[in-house]
Amino acid sequence: MRVRYTRLALDDLEAIERFTTEIRDREAARAVIGLVRNAIEVQLRRFPELGRPGLVEDNREFVLSKLGVVITYEVDEEAVWVLSILHGSHEPREGGTVRNCVCGP
Repeated sequence: MRVRYTRLALDDLEAIERFTTEIRDREAARAVIGLVRNAIEVQLRRFPELGRPGLVEDNREFVLSKLGVVITYEVDEEAVWVLSILHGSHEPREGGTVRNCVCGP
């Protein structure tokens, strides 16, 4: 199954990287982003129903509790659509169901 990212999800990854660099360092930020990308590209790609049902209908949430990260996504016959990737340091955001500005392979 393919994995696709919304522009919002890619922006979230950049925000997590900036935040981690500020509170730790660049190496730690790269490690965190690597773990998040691995969870998406390996685990969710192979097991798209792995996450719990989300707060929004048809969304799912994959929680990376050790990192304090929640990945919100949808699954259809074509792909796993990563909608947002929120770190515990982010403010909650409403919505997240629109697949606009889709990026990725």
